[in-house]
Amino acid sequence: MKIRLTPPQPESPSFEIDHQLALALATLHDAAIRVRGAGRFGRNIATILLEGHSDIGKALNVLRSKGIEGRPEFETAANTKGTPPSSNTIVPHLRWSNR
Repeated sequence: MKIRLTPPQPESPSFEIDHQLALALATLHDAAIRVRGAGRFGRNIATILLEGHSDIGKALNVLRSKGIEGRPEFETAANTKGTPPSSNTIVPHLRWSNR
């Protein structure tokens, strides 16, 4: 399950998006929510890929508590025929481990 972060402002510079993404990853790590990867795409789109679908509600609540807004997105880029996406459909840009 992916979370697309809402930029702090509609025309936020890229360094604000990067800061928001770093804060979101640290917040999720502190809440023991496992993340498969994250990245910034284009000027102001940041996405976090969660390890499990069941963590989406908790993740959104934890992020909101830090002032970070986001919305859930389903993995559909490689899923054009309505079949469930495999674990190999998205290559993470950043690995975050609880080890």
